Amino acid sequence: KELYADAKRQMTVNLLFLCGCAIAFAVVLFAYGRRVISDPLRRLLTTTREVSSGNFSTRTGLSYQSPEFGVLARAIDGMIAALEADASHRQEQEKALRESETRFKALVNNAADAIYLADARGRLLDVNTEAERQTGYSREELLRMGIDDIDAQAHDDAMLAPFFEDLARVGKITLDTAHRSKDGTIYPVEVRVVYLPSATAPMVLGVARDITERRRAEEEQTRLEAQLQQGHKLQAVGQLAGGVAHDFNNMLGVIIGYSEMILEQVDPSQQFHAELAEIQKAARRSADLTRQLLTFARKQTVTPKVLDLNQTIEGMLTMLRRLIGENISLMWMPGSGLWSIYMDPSQTDQILANLCVNARDAITGVGE
Repeated sequence: KELYADAKRQMTVNLLFLCGCAIAFAVVLFAYGRRVISDPLRRLLTTTREVSSGNFSTRTGLSYQSPEFGVLARAIDGMIAALEADASHRQEQEKALRESETRFKALVNNAADAIYLADARGRLLDVNTEAERQTGYSREELLRMGIDDIDAQAHDDAMLAPFFEDLARVGKITLDTAHRSKDGTIYPVEVRVVYLPSATAPMVLGVARDITERRRAEEEQTRLEAQLQQGHKLQAVGQLAGGVAHDFNNMLGVIIGYSEMILEQVDPSQQFHAELAEIQKAARRSADLTRQLLTFARKQTVTPKVLDLNQTIEGMLTMLRRLIGENISLMWMPGSGLWSIYMDPSQTDQILANLCVNARDAITGVGE
């Protein structure tokens, strides 16, 4: 019994010692496992959560003492570093893209021509500031419209389809058309249309230039050319009139000279003396007309003389009445007691003819 009791005590002590060792080993194992397994796993989980939220500057922070977790931590840190470099590169690309887009928008919006971007059906996708100014519509209004809403020339989808087919084949077309603004004003434009192929949906770029001023300049040039041609014709008429007047004046000189010689030899009491005087008077009037023609043709030399202005004008009344026409009455009301003037009578005739022609042109219908 004593031996049995000693053995029992010894066994109990051994069991208690073994239990204590087991508990101590378990505690040490738990602490070691927490340090070596649980904490690194928690750190890895925390790091992956930060990376998923966009924080690419974080790292695992593990010392890599454990070969297994060291390899995993190095792989994760390398992946984070690659993501950080890629994110930095992407940010630089996005920044460069934003700057490029800003420059492009500034270039487009400050262009002197209206720029339209449309789809293949003619619906407007984008416009610049000049398009708003030319049409009078806002950007929001234009983006709800189509090409047919601003093009003043009538067309429908049946006309647009073959146009886009031709454009897709040749790539670009330049044409003259007319646009209609918001207030209904129609203005001419020169449009350069470019086809923009795309894997998803092709688009059309239109650059419209307002050519109103160009058209006005062309019309003004045409008008000036017509005036120049008319001036050449008048010059030719003047030269012809001058040549005819010279020849006619020479013949009138013969008539006047012979009539004067005959009148000197004929007795005034004879019947045909008065008739010869009428011939001479008509010849002198004709000479006055030829002198006026020569003045018109600038073929007459300037020879001023002392004139009675009333007599000079009275000598022109017949020609002036023919010049202004039958619908307009020419009233002659001479002044009395005029001083004499020293002037070329042909220039006096020219001035008076110009004044009467201007007055005639200012009268519509009948007048005086």
